[in-house]
Amino acid sequence: MLLAVATAQVALRRLAVRPALVTGCAAGTVGWALTWGALTAEHPVALGVGAVVVGAGAGVCLLASATAIGAIAPVDRRAELQAAYLTVAFLAVGLASLGLGAVVEAASVRSAVAIAVAVDLVLALFCALLLTRNPAVLGGLDEAPAG
Repeated sequence: MLLAVATAQVALRRLAVRPALVTGCAAGTVGWALTWGALTAEHPVALGVGAVVVGAGAGVCLLASATAIGAIAPVDRRAELQAAYLTVAFLAVGLASLGLGAVVEAASVRSAVAIAVAVDLVLALFCALLLTRNPAVLGGLDEAPAG
């Protein structure tokens, strides 16, 4: 999964910020859905594909969002805001992992992945609507490459 994150960041770094964010959200949602389907069908290859797609989506979103923050932030506060962003982002990932681990213990891996799919879908739809319906979001970053 980490290799997929890095590979997607290198491969899609020329994509503009807004399309990169939409692409990353869509890939994450598709990847989680593939993961859930693979668990349901007990298909290990599809599970691996789902994990790679989730990783690629996460990588593109991380790169594009960090680029957007760097472009929007005042120069004298850029490092501070990037550090705060990464702290919150990785804290959210860690807390989500702990929460899903509790679901695995209480119910099953399938239940945990189903929750992850649902949460990802809601958040991805929110972000996609925000990015596609509100041109003021991200200002003039439509042409700026994500990386």
